[in-house]
Parts: sequence; structure tokens; C-alpha cells
Amino acid sequence: VLQAADICLYKAELIPIDQDQIPHIELTRRIAKRFNELCGASIFPLPEPLLTNFPKVPGTDGRKMSKSYNNFIALSNDEKTTCTKVANMLTDVKRPRLSDPGHPEECPVFSLHRFFSYPEDVKVIKSQCESAIISCKYDCKPALAQAINKTLHEPRQKRMELVQQHDFLTGILHQGVNFKWELIQGVLSLI
Repeated sequence: VLQAADICLYKAELIPIDQDQIPHIELTRRIAKRFNELCGASIFPLPEPLLTNFPKVPGTDGRKMSKSYNNFIALSNDEKTTCTKVANMLTDVKRPRLSDPGHPEECPVFSLHRFFSYPEDVKVIKSQCESAIISCKYDCKPALAQAINKTLHEPRQKRMELVQQHDFLTGILHQGVNFKWELIQGVLSLI
């Protein structure tokens, strides 16, 4: 129900998920539909699942990336912190020596390359890893850190600009509080 509230609060219409989360979206749809029926208006859209090519983003420890696990790379991290987090990532556990062929499909570092690196670079990295040409520590991880920092450069700049606009952000928060209060009053009037 809390997940449904999070989705409905932002009036999300497409939710990027993995196949195993489809039942959660269906429950959200039921809750939103029932709420709309009680209110006699279409207040919340009925969200649809958006199955992506990358349903699960691996964290720095190989598990699903999550703030709960503290295995994430934050937009607020600077480039140096990102490099450190990537350098400390787990790699292919089946490749104890550089001379051993790699198994990129089982490596969290390679999985993140598929998110952040150019497709042609991903092909080269995969081939060189499987052929034991490149090193996880000296080649693959630094290339990933560079790709992440390049991809996140512009969003990080935008974030920094917004953080410096204290009055603007405070205004947005007040609008959100007012919206929630109006929504609560509307629900209470139905009871």
C-alpha cells in the first residue's frame, strides 16, 4: 500500500519494473481505481508497468542497488567518490587470476557497463574480458567509473544548481504540503 501511495502521489503513469513486480503495479492500479470511484473523479491515473532491458541495477556489492543496502552510487557523489565506489566493487568471482578468462555476464561491474558505456565499448570489454586481455582492477573498473561520471556530469550540475536555489525548493515543498492537505481533506469529506 505504501508503494501504491508513492506511485499515486506523483501520478505516475509508466513504472519501470522487473517482471516480478507486476503484481505490485496491479495492486496499485486497484487502489487507484477504487480511490477514483470513491471520489467520483479520475484523480489518479492507473499506472502501467514498463518492462525495461535493465530491470535490476546491480549495486556495488553485486546485490540489487538500494539505499537500504548502502550499495549505491548517488547523484550527489562527486567524481572522486564515484571512482572510489567503483574501485571497491565486487567483480567476477570466477576469475581469481588475470590470466583466467572472465565471465562478464556474471560480473556486477560489466552489468553497469551495459548501463553507462557505449554499446561498441561494451562489446569490446566483453570480448577482452572473456579473452583475459583486460584486468578488472586496472582496465574495466576505471573505464566504468569514467563512463558513470560522464553520464552523470550534466545531471550532477543540474542538481547542484537546484540545491543552491533554496527559496525555489522550499516553495516546491510548500506546494506539496498544500496538495497533500487538500487531498486529505477531500478523502475525509468522503467518510
